[in-house]
Amino acid sequence: CLEHPGLSRTTARVVAARARVSPAAIGYHFGTVRALMTAAALDATRVWGNEMVQALEAAQAQSLGEVSRADLWDVVIASFEGHRAGLLATYELLVLAQSDVTVRDILRAQVDHAQVVLARTFEPSRRDQTEDQLRHLGAAHYTILSGLMTQWLLAPESVVSGELLDAVLGHRGMPEPGPEG
Repeated sequence: CLEHPGLSRTTARVVAARARVSPAAIGYHFGTVRALMTAAALDATRVWGNEMVQALEAAQAQSLGEVSRADLWDVVIASFEGHRAGLLATYELLVLAQSDVTVRDILRAQVDHAQVVLARTFEPSRRDQTEDQLRHLGAAHYTILSGLMTQWLLAPESVVSGELLDAVLGHRGMPEPGPEG
């Protein structure tokens, strides 16, 4: 339901039919369809975020030395696979957060945490900084992640490689195009 018809367009009838439960069960357990779908969307974003962090940690553990930023960005991009519904729901949650303080607070906490994780991952030499400093540094990485996610959702073929992204951000020369162009 998160992917189609989406968080804001899902009705009790749709959920009940797909879950093979009575519409009353939704009210009993969640109060409203919106509360159920919001909980599902928040859970989907947490699941994706946790899997992305685990994949980044695994990439770092497998590296004999320091893993390259290009490889880390490729891990981030690969983490989108299998999470389309949750990623799409992120945008609906952003809209909902404009009128729902609880959702806004949850999303802000997730973003704050993600910024610190990204800073520690992409800037290992700066791990000794305070959490506020890391969050500030991680905000730039989160901005890139958000853009990559948007591109991946709209036109996955246009998402750049970690190598190109790292080259542009590092102000190094552009890598030679691969066989795909």
